[in-house]
Amino acid sequence: MKLSIIAIGDELLIGQVTDTNTGSIARMLAPHGWQVTDTQVVADDAEAIRRAIDRAFETSRVVITTGGLGPTKDDITKTTLRDIFGGEMRLDPATLDNVKEVVAKRGLALNELTAAQAIVPTSCQVIQNRVGTAPIMWFEDPDGRVLVAMPGVPFETLQMMEQEVLPRLLKRFPDDAPVEHATLVVTGMPESSFATLLEPLERHFPPGMHLAYLPKPGYIRLRLDYTPMRASLGGPALDGLIGGPALDGHIGGPALDGLGGPALDGLGGPALDGHIIQSYFNALATRCGSNRVLALRDASLAEIVQNHLTQRGLTMATAESCTGGNIAHTLTLVPGSSAYFLGGIISYSNDVKTRVLGVSPEAIAQHGAVSIEVVEQMVEGACRVTGADCAVATSGIAGPGGAVPGKPVGTVAIAAHTPSSGTVSRMFHFPGTRDRVIDRATTEALLLLLRNLR
Repeated sequence: MKLSIIAIGDELLIGQVTDTNTGSIARMLAPHGWQVTDTQVVADDAEAIRRAIDRAFETSRVVITTGGLGPTKDDITKTTLRDIFGGEMRLDPATLDNVKEVVAKRGLALNELTAAQAIVPTSCQVIQNRVGTAPIMWFEDPDGRVLVAMPGVPFETLQMMEQEVLPRLLKRFPDDAPVEHATLVVTGMPESSFATLLEPLERHFPPGMHLAYLPKPGYIRLRLDYTPMRASLGGPALDGLIGGPALDGHIGGPALDGLGGPALDGLGGPALDGHIIQSYFNALATRCGSNRVLALRDASLAEIVQNHLTQRGLTMATAESCTGGNIAHTLTLVPGSSAYFLGGIISYSNDVKTRVLGVSPEAIAQHGAVSIEVVEQMVEGACRVTGADCAVATSGIAGPGGAVPGKPVGTVAIAAHTPSSGTVSRMFHFPGTRDRVIDRATTEALLLLLRNLR
């Protein structure tokens, strides 16, 4: 099924707010075989909204809009949709009851503008928004084309899409073949090198199979998509590629030792057992090499770190200077991180480095705060102070100022400590803005820890 998404709001066009709803909706629908053919961002303007909807229906039977449904006068999506689909505005008692319930749960008083959210076109079917005051409206024209108007608040869109809208769309348009997905997280080579390595395998993919490269600084997600109805296994497509010399090993054999074991337990693919995609996914992992594979499912670096540490019963801490707590923040965003993460020290000043972490003043005086010697003492101090088994530490110059001779902006020293491998460290230089330097340092710290753990 082809789908178009329209994000509505002046705040999106001026960059005041970033549209995340489009990506969330696309990711939710893709496994069900739905294809997003068009996305648009338009202003809170009746004519702009109308033109966007006309364009969307040229290529899609289903259109989802987000935003423009608030209680303020600049949110005109509701009346514009009334003009397009007909009917008149009316106060819907069930919607008003829902608005009152949502407002009461938030401990607020219902005002006139919020109550007006319950005024909806008679041409729509209302889907009650259980987490917000803006109702979801389902319109359908005589040709069977559907438009679903959703709120712009991301958590409302995501929750109501999953709970209410997606099931209704799948029931209304049930004929699409589901797309199977399998994701491999890899590191150690640039995207172009992985593409060269995997090209012989890609050439032999059956119809309906596609490999997407989703790179991030330091690692790449390789997403394998497969639509079973359009392909069949067998014949020469796999000759010499799965189980043959081109892969230097067999599926699930020595080349993948350790990837399906305790270290990555739960990251592999029992859900794929018996499917064609499993054979190609195994071949993909084998060809990448076990030394480059971080996870056998779509997982963030923080999730991969958590899996390694909890499986082994290890704990972790951080000692951060230039990253300012971003590593600890990244790790604790993952539910369950309390099982292994003990705490962190933001040692932004040299005084905290020496008094709390035990870094020697002589090391700072001789080598500078941004040095291998200092960051190694920081990481070992983090383990000592918190009692953690493992730790990472960073010290660098995030910019825009702070550069010294021989250490330009973007210079970062990173260390990692594990019980089995001891302390390892590296000096990096990351180009770009302050935010980019902090993000890259966070990523490389977690990658250094993972390499040390493995």
